[in-house]
Amino acid sequence: MNDNKTLHSKHTILITSILLTVLLLLGVSYAWLSLTLTGNKENYLKAGTLSLEIIDESSGLNLTGQVPKYDDVGVRGTPYSFKLHNNGNQPSNYTIYLDNVALVANEEQLKDSNIKYQLMKDTTQKNLALLSTLKPSPNRVLDSGKIAAGATISYELRLWIDQDADTTAMNKTFRGQLRIVANQVVE
Repeated sequence: MNDNKTLHSKHTILITSILLTVLLLLGVSYAWLSLTLTGNKENYLKAGTLSLEIIDESSGLNLTGQVPKYDDVGVRGTPYSFKLHNNGNQPSNYTIYLDNVALVANEEQLKDSNIKYQLMKDTTQKNLALLSTLKPSPNRVLDSGKIAAGATISYELRLWIDQDADTTAMNKTFRGQLRIVANQVVE
């Protein structure tokens, strides 16, 4: 009988020790996981509509069968006209890229170092330079900026073969397209 009392006491002590250990772990875990922070910083998320439209007013970007031109002749050429319009209710940051387009059979790519461009933004000259002064396609940035909600920006882009192009530019082609990347401005 004495052995039963000793065994019973040992079980009681063991069970009590286990319960105390579990309660201690739960108490420490609760204290550790229930961190409370106080402060006065407020976070806001303002969502609006982002709708940027490019209004193409020309027949495309294509230099085929062209001859080298002096700048004073190139800037008087027919422009590729387009408008950027923000239909949304929030201002937008935008970047306009000029990407190469795949050529058709038997065409060879005209080098950027042989192509001159002029970009006019709302009748103000933005650039007049060789395409090679920009990063190569698809990272060729023509312009970037911010456009207000409801605003429209008019652009004219002229491309021509530079007067200093050598004979390697003969029978070559440039085909391009505009790509606009935009994101809403958070104010």
